[in-house]
Amino acid sequence: MYKYDGLLIHQEYDEHGPIEIVETDGVRALHFGTHPRQQCIY
Repeated sequence: MYKYDGLLIHQEYDEHGPIEIVETDGVRALHFGTHPRQQCIY
């Protein structure tokens, strides 16, 4: 599944909402249900 212009690697939910890991061009990014990246790693 693709999300935020990348491949959705993992998705979980907690009491605050979704936690998502998305990979785009070899970079994995943390998202909290919105398009802006919260953290990323190459």
